[in-house]
Amino acid sequence: MNTIPSTFSGRLPPYTVVGAEADKNLSGVSAVVLPRRGRMGRRAFFEELEKCGFDLIVSVENSTGGGAVAGGVEELYALSGAARFLLIDEKVSVGAKINAAASEVKSPLFFVLWDDQRISGIKAERIHERLKIGLKPPANAAPQNEMPVSQAAAPDIFSSAYKRLCTVPVMQNQALETVPTMNVPVAAADFASKKTSFFSTNASSKKSAGKTGFFRGKNTFECVPILPEYDEFPTLYPFDAAGVYDRARFIRLGGFDDALDSPYWQYLDLGLRAWLWGEEIRCDKPLRLSVEGQIHREDTTADASYRRFFLKNLAPVFRRSEKKITLETIAAASEGIVSESTDGGVLPLVYFFPFALKSGMGIKTSWRLFSGIRHWVKDNSSRFVTDSRTLFRNWLGKIIQSDVDV
Repeated sequence: MNTIPSTFSGRLPPYTVVGAEADKNLSGVSAVVLPRRGRMGRRAFFEELEKCGFDLIVSVENSTGGGAVAGGVEELYALSGAARFLLIDEKVSVGAKINAAASEVKSPLFFVLWDDQRISGIKAERIHERLKIGLKPPANAAPQNEMPVSQAAAPDIFSSAYKRLCTVPVMQNQALETVPTMNVPVAAADFASKKTSFFSTNASSKKSAGKTGFFRGKNTFECVPILPEYDEFPTLYPFDAAGVYDRARFIRLGGFDDALDSPYWQYLDLGLRAWLWGEEIRCDKPLRLSVEGQIHREDTTADASYRRFFLKNLAPVFRRSEKKITLETIAAASEGIVSESTDGGVLPLVYFFPFALKSGMGIKTSWRLFSGIRHWVKDNSSRFVTDSRTLFRNWLGKIIQSDVDV
């Protein structure tokens, strides 16, 4: 059974809505607030957000535990005319909260931030202007319904009026110093080699403890945070989930996978899935968030969520179809018949036993997880435009391209 949704529609947690009933729909950007600081300072935070001119401010709160949180919501509701509060009735992941908020907003863009982060000197309307594009398809471009499957199924830059799936801000500490939050892959020299095995190491070994990465041990792939050297610098995923999301692309991508309990692997799953499916995540240097207190540290422990993340993102292989020229294909081409391409992602069946041995789960449990994700990869095969090995090998080119563009 396929346990991984292609869209989060119908899988949202139950919640109650309190506050603003309709978007003002002026700037084209709504704000999604995730609480982390408690009641202190929240009033001033929401007042600052309203001054930024967002269409709607959606704050996702936990209704359980009542007390201070419930009282704070009532106070803010009375003071704010542009805020809507989603009271989640159960304990859910950060990604599930963002999915719920994305279903509530109607603006084409939504900006996710935490309530201990402050927007530095930029209005919502300006954000919209910077991310909007005016590209149109070339005059000789084939209509969408006449494109080959491999081309039509891939994300189309002309299908959205905005630059990319997610635009992340530059993060600053209390002293307004930029902190490294652009996460890039750093591969061992032999990682790009076909001899490298995905299952050569145990992610839970003592040797791997404390490492920030995918492959732990001898054949190591690490994800390292660095400073954004250029505007539109690429990053594997949005740090702390903070960023401006293209709502249509976000929904088409399937949103965050709420089956992943770890926020880190949840963010990385969305980010890597985006890159593998042809989307992009880049920074916008004028967009800045200053963080009150300590910068949130991500827990990169390779827990149970890592297994699911691994099978969805690191294990699939991108394969191109090898079309043979025959009399039949020549005749079909002469009649204008375009055969469907079989290019796409696959999760090879031969990966199962190495995965089962290294996963620490029983054979039956491992098979349920593996087969479910294998079906999901098959269902979304045509959406893959590359695989993780190729993506990581070519990542340096993305950074150089950013330099050239500037």
